[in-house]
Amino acid sequence: MKTRKLVMLVLIGISVLPLKAEDWTVNGKTFHNVVVGKVEPDRVHITYDGGLGTVLLADLPADLRKKFNYDPAQAANMEQERSAAQQQGEVAR
Repeated sequence: MKTRKLVMLVLIGISVLPLKAEDWTVNGKTFHNVVVGKVEPDRVHITYDGGLGTVLLADLPADLRKKFNYDPAQAANMEQERSAAQQQGEVAR
C-alpha cells in the first residue's frame, strides 16, 4: 500500500512538471526553449520563444524522430485521414 501511494505521488509530480525546454534546429530554423505539447503520429505541437508551432516529425533530426517514436507508415496514414476529412469538409460546405 505504501509503495502504491509513493508511485502515485511520483506520477502526479511528473505530470505537473513541464517537459525540459531545449533548442531545436529544423530545416535550418532554430527554435529556442522548445516545450513539447501534443505529439501526433506525423507532427509535434510545441511552444517556444517565438510562440506556438507545429513541426512535422519527418523534418526533425534523427535523434528527435527516435525520441518521438516516428513511424513513416503511421505518419502517412494520419496524413491520408486528415486529407480525407478536409475533402469531406469542403464537400459539406
